[in-house]
Amino acid sequence: MNADEIRGKLPQPFVEKVLRETSLRFLIERSGGRIKSTHGDQVTAHCPLPDHKKATGKDDSQASFGFKESSGQYHCLACQGSGN
Repeated sequence: MNADEIRGKLPQPFVEKVLRETSLRFLIERSGGRIKSTHGDQVTAHCPLPDHKKATGKDDSQASFGFKESSGQYHCLACQGSGN
């Protein structure tokens, strides 16, 4: 089951609350991810997405994952994973 399928099964007010109150930086650091650099609201990190290795055939050694802390939008240049 992917994130969109899970999100579709949860009440929308709950999803909005989680997105509003959860820091993507916190989730990445808590799961063992490594933050590489921060430039204002823009953060670069090693990709924490579970499909990264499957999509690229390797771990993210180049810190190809970027996100905006204010909006929670993210994108990985290597595996093309994106969302909010």
